[in-house]
Amino acid sequence: MVLDFWIALAMAQDDPAPAPDPRDDEIFGPAEEPAPDPRDDEIFGSSDPEPEPAPQSEPTPAAPTGDRDEDLLGGGFQSTERALADKLTVLDDRFTIGGRMWVLAQANLSEGVDDPSQVTMDGPTRFDLYADARPNDRVRAYASGRLTHDWSIRRGDTDPFTGEEIPVDTVLLDQLWVKFDVAHRVYVTAGKQRIRWGTGRFWQPTDFLNQQRLDPLAIVDVRTGVDLVKVHVPIESANSNVYAIANLADAHALDEIGGALRAETSFGQTELTASAAARKDQPVKLGATASSGLGPFDVSLEAAVQHGVTDPRWEGTLDPVALVFPTEVDISDEWLVQVVGGLELSIAYGSDDSFAIGAQGFYNQLGYDDADLLGWLFLVNQYTPLYFGRAYAGGYVYVPSPGRLKDHTFLASVLVNVSDESLVGRFDWRATLMRYLDANAFVSVYGGGNGELHYSVEIPASGTATEPIVVPAPLATIGLSAIVRF
Repeated sequence: MVLDFWIALAMAQDDPAPAPDPRDDEIFGPAEEPAPDPRDDEIFGSSDPEPEPAPQSEPTPAAPTGDRDEDLLGGGFQSTERALADKLTVLDDRFTIGGRMWVLAQANLSEGVDDPSQVTMDGPTRFDLYADARPNDRVRAYASGRLTHDWSIRRGDTDPFTGEEIPVDTVLLDQLWVKFDVAHRVYVTAGKQRIRWGTGRFWQPTDFLNQQRLDPLAIVDVRTGVDLVKVHVPIESANSNVYAIANLADAHALDEIGGALRAETSFGQTELTASAAARKDQPVKLGATASSGLGPFDVSLEAAVQHGVTDPRWEGTLDPVALVFPTEVDISDEWLVQVVGGLELSIAYGSDDSFAIGAQGFYNQLGYDDADLLGWLFLVNQYTPLYFGRAYAGGYVYVPSPGRLKDHTFLASVLVNVSDESLVGRFDWRATLMRYLDANAFVSVYGGGNGELHYSVEIPASGTATEPIVVPAPLATIGLSAIVRF
């Protein structure tokens, strides 16, 4: 939302379908966090815990028939066809391939702009392909990759901050891991794998291991996996799970390996988790979540604290014309708190129809009280969308399969940066056109004060610049996408 503005400024001064394939959760982003509401998959992307591989028995050899020719060659065409089908079934159980393709086109409109040449376009097409091998019920190997092509990037375009050419086509590794058990009691997953912690709909401050925050308005979670060794010990008698994790991402030496611990339990309608993560030269992070049913409401609470934050905090103002820049403040000795609270109510309006209305609030001690330093944080690469402000609020109304529209889903949501009074509202429609094909259309509208979600600036003429630089605030984003799963 503010990326187009800061690119322009830098250049002036010299960036679900019903009944989906059950493998989708493991392919496109499982979570360790228990998900009390199955509607999350359609609203925010898959958040179910990764299931243990279903037991797969070894194929049973066919019993001898007593006829050597039939034993060796089969009893004619029908028996040969049946034997071939049986072998293909076994092969499909042991090794599968599949994936999805996501095509998106969106237009970004700004306030006061009526010239089509100033309406920017985004057109990423992503193709994910996976291979899943399960030689038996105790060993599993998994790999997935992604090919991305963006027709809206012109060949030769460069990043105004780094000067590097922006690639039109990219290929990257999404996941690559092996999983096995020890004595059917301890489960180990080693390699580049998807992981997501947190119960928040829009914000997840306890998602400690991902380097990139989840975009709550994204149609598809495009984040890739993290290099981990995860040891999972289920405690069935206590309905609990314990995880010990070694974080290998970007570790060039033994002392650079990070560590994390997590425990989760549930009783009745209540689910609780506690987690911790630490790494050399990075802050110590502690977190906890709770979710439960309270009368007709689903209530959730998530809190995280950090100590030893090395990223500086900034104070002062940014005035590039007068060459006035913010000053750095050390906050490494402080304990900094982030808290998210949510409430959801499901309302039935027919024999088998219902809709949900929910709200969420986020207090972020790491954020700022206004938008004065937004541009500076972006220029020094410290801006994280929807984690910039000190206080946020969000709400949504979710309507799945209303009336006769059983293959349609509607979602209206709004996010507000309470600190600077900027906001974005969004409406999504999704339909299953065929069993494996989803279509999605959406519109986002920006408004409120001049802040993170609705930002504009005017730099007066000075020096060699004879004309002022005006970058208008975003007005709306309109998009259409299709997702094919196979």
